[in-house]
Amino acid sequence: MRRLALLCLFTSTFLSGQTDSKTVAFNQHGWFVYTGDHHVAKRWGVHFDAQWRRHNVITQWQQFQVRPGINYAVNRKLMLTAGYAFTRLYPYGEYPVAAAFPEHRIYQQVLLRTPRENVGFSQRFRMEQRFLKYPTTADRSWTYQNRFRYMLRTEIPLVRNENKSLQWYLPIWNEVLLAIPPNIEHELSTRIVWLSASDVRSVVLAISKSVT
Repeated sequence: MRRLALLCLFTSTFLSGQTDSKTVAFNQHGWFVYTGDHHVAKRWGVHFDAQWRRHNVITQWQQFQVRPGINYAVNRKLMLTAGYAFTRLYPYGEYPVAAAFPEHRIYQQVLLRTPRENVGFSQRFRMEQRFLKYPTTADRSWTYQNRFRYMLRTEIPLVRNENKSLQWYLPIWNEVLLAIPPNIEHELSTRIVWLSASDVRSVVLAISKSVT
């Protein structure tokens, strides 16, 4: 299935992991996303998603990302994925990075679906091995980090095709991102998007379309 998110508007809150104080930043972003899972063989498929993320809805760059992967469908409810992602992060918001910088990721993912007639739920578990080139590093060397992500998602149907498949729908999800030690202090000191060991993203509105 191929899916096109025409526009996602939401507010993100990022909290620092310090015990005596907290840094909170509110940002409004516009995300333009293509996500596709393409069947290749009996249980095998190819995943690809691309994201064009803008700060202040659309006026400034926030992040550009492409993420291909290989899918293996264990059954109708369970899918395994492994792949690679390239990300470029740009200065934005109240705590901007010094300059734009790249990131390469390798990831492993487990997707559990709970289909329902009207509203479906899914849970995604993802491990990431990250290679970042921070602009604040003295010798501009690559930094290695590990991160775990958990996402809970639901899709509310808005319009269906004649065959009852989704055409337009409203996805709502929450995602928690956990940096795995010993990377936490470095993430805090760089003041980039992932400010803490515990990072929560809440999406309150996103209108998406299934493309056949």
